[in-house]
Amino acid sequence: MKDIRALWRHLNGQALPVPLRWARFCRRQLHRDHRLFRAFPRGLYDVVVDVGAHAGEFALQAARYYLPRTVCLVEADPELAERLRARFGLKPGWRVVGAAVGDRTGAAEFRINEDRASSSLLPITQEAGALFGRAFKEVSVIKVPLFTLDDLLDREQLDRVDLMKVDIQGGERALLDGARQSLSRIRVIYLEVSFREVYSRCALFCELHARLTKDGFQLQFLHDFRRSAEGDLIYGNACYRRTQPPHG
Repeated sequence: MKDIRALWRHLNGQALPVPLRWARFCRRQLHRDHRLFRAFPRGLYDVVVDVGAHAGEFALQAARYYLPRTVCLVEADPELAERLRARFGLKPGWRVVGAAVGDRTGAAEFRINEDRASSSLLPITQEAGALFGRAFKEVSVIKVPLFTLDDLLDREQLDRVDLMKVDIQGGERALLDGARQSLSRIRVIYLEVSFREVYSRCALFCELHARLTKDGFQLQFLHDFRRSAEGDLIYGNACYRRTQPPHG
């Protein structure tokens, strides 16, 4: 009788019982995660590194979908890094590194923009405002710790990475320059790629594609494009798979 009443309430648009609402929420969540990861190379993703983690949403999706043993969140913005520690710091196997990743280890100037998601080691260009149809305002420049990817993975004792996501607002060239040893440990790289110079002297897609191909990676797919009002490509996301087994 209880099940019949619940079905009747559902059919009449009334509030769903808590268990059924929760089941539907989980099903929608899994569908969103599957929509993102269905095109990724098959296999186990036991170690996930999220460089430019921001609010940690990508890592959270990957954790739900792949159930990795280790998740490492890397975020240069100190305020966002503290939020990540508060949200994920006590989760088993999760760790948060408050630092930028570049071509050397030490310290670097990090440019905080009013839209914090656009903060970067690189200054944003004047062209960016025209491309996105809105103004970008830099509010401060702060010093942050800086690691090469080689030093970061050694520091975190990660001898292999199954999936590395990179979203660092134009700093991809510097990351690759500082990954001379560690690229051989990475199986899949999922990164934001630019088609226009949104950040001063940033690497564009063709340069990054050539470098990753030379380093033994194969492009799997491009998606999630952002275009200007005129329809020009600004950026998108690209997934690369190592064509040889990772080191170790």
